[in-house]
Amino acid sequence: MQIIYENMLNEMRRKFPRYQISPRRYVWWARLLDKLDKGLSKYATTCGITIAVPNDFHEWSVAQRYRLIRHEYEHMKQQKKYGLGWWPLGFLIHGFLYLLCLLAGWTMRSHFEKQAYLQTCVGFHLFLLVEGREATPAEVDGSKQMILKNFCGYRYLWMDPSKKRMTRWFWSSWERAHAIAIDELYLLNR
Repeated sequence: MQIIYENMLNEMRRKFPRYQISPRRYVWWARLLDKLDKGLSKYATTCGITIAVPNDFHEWSVAQRYRLIRHEYEHMKQQKKYGLGWWPLGFLIHGFLYLLCLLAGWTMRSHFEKQAYLQTCVGFHLFLLVEGREATPAEVDGSKQMILKNFCGYRYLWMDPSKKRMTRWFWSSWERAHAIAIDELYLLNR
């Protein structure tokens, strides 16, 4: 399992040679965000090529770290895409679309986060496949509740206040993530 995580970090290094994964206590803007909202310290935040992770990140399992970084890596790729291949421009455009276009239910922010949470789910399924097991009902429900809380709650400014719509999105993405994970595992084993 460690090799899957290391392969992703190596891919990130090729695409973003100067990226950093740092505990929030070492990143000035993450400390500022944490002062504004103490609850943010449990989350990762990506700003450009810096991923500010919770301070206890190094104590997490490889599977947990992989899922989180895979999610944040998706945001880095989004920034590069919206900057036409140049991440600093993408950071500005992505940041504008992410933070300032807040019409609930159909925002670019919701779109960006759905793409990233799909990657979180792929990471979850990939490690389940490596372990040779299915997700327990509690694990599936925990994933669903976490996503619903984030999308439909104040922490993400009610990106999509419709729990019904987000539940439908979760189930279709959960199945899609499983299929993507099978394909990725097949490619890893070639």
